[in-house]
Amino acid sequence: MLLPLLFALLISNCSAIQKINEVCSVLAICDNIALIRSQVADIREEQERQANILEGSALSLESAKVPKKFITKTNDEVCSILSICNNLAALSSELAAVRAEQERQADLLEKSCKADKNPHPANCHEALKETPKSALLRSLCQRDSWRGWTIILRRTDGEDFFREWKDYEEGFGRVDKEYFVGLAKLHALTSSVRQELLVIVKDDAGERYAMYDNVRIGGESNNYTLESLGFYSGTAGDALKYHEGMQFSTKDRDNDIHETRHCAVEYTGAWWYRSCYDSNLAGLYSKSSYGGTIRWYTSSHIEALKNAIMMIRPRAGEPQG
Repeated sequence: MLLPLLFALLISNCSAIQKINEVCSVLAICDNIALIRSQVADIREEQERQANILEGSALSLESAKVPKKFITKTNDEVCSILSICNNLAALSSELAAVRAEQERQADLLEKSCKADKNPHPANCHEALKETPKSALLRSLCQRDSWRGWTIILRRTDGEDFFREWKDYEEGFGRVDKEYFVGLAKLHALTSSVRQELLVIVKDDAGERYAMYDNVRIGGESNNYTLESLGFYSGTAGDALKYHEGMQFSTKDRDNDIHETRHCAVEYTGAWWYRSCYDSNLAGLYSKSSYGGTIRWYTSSHIEALKNAIMMIRPRAGEPQG
């Protein structure tokens, strides 16, 4: 089942070859297999961090500790169709382990929700006692269809998000506090399996949510473009559609389409700015309703946000088309 998906990933990665006139060759495929295996290893490391939060113990990462180089029988062996097949088989096994671990963590999250008797439980998606209470997340947790989320961004207490491109590409922070998963990992997570996105925002008026059923982030070669969102539903209003099709911008990478403004610098953040934004969840944090630039603009809500969280999960049985 995974082999056609892996070949599709390899073909898409050929577009990232630096030399424009280079042909997508067997050697290029070998290089891209090595890149994908490295990305899988990064995802497994992220799963370990979240597993530690869920149950206080490290999961086995034997399958993640793969060589960064292409695996061949000898160091001087030429990259061949046979070695490609061997590596695709290994990669298929590694991806299966990633899927199995994600399902295992989903089960842990579900059990944590059912076991908590507090009428105002903590965020069941993390099962952390120090996490702020959230009635909306509690109600979502009590529904079986709302389990298995992976946190990709969290804003709670004002850590500096006005960072450079390298930080956003690699990720930073702690998943139980202020956090961004990293653009490279976000691309890897959304490029192979169709993912849905849940955004929860909170201001003085209360807590609201937005759901998108097909989020996809492009790769490094197109500056991690917000390629797709799918259909919107929810109570927060759609403040992300305006940014669909935009490349990611930081204070040292101006990728917005405004002719004169540098949106990331002007609004002290980083985002898929157009010219400039309807939403800005990686902006400047402030406890004041008007002092910050963490915003989710709709016709009825314009104040700065107190909290924001973004999470994704695979849509069961729906490979990325």
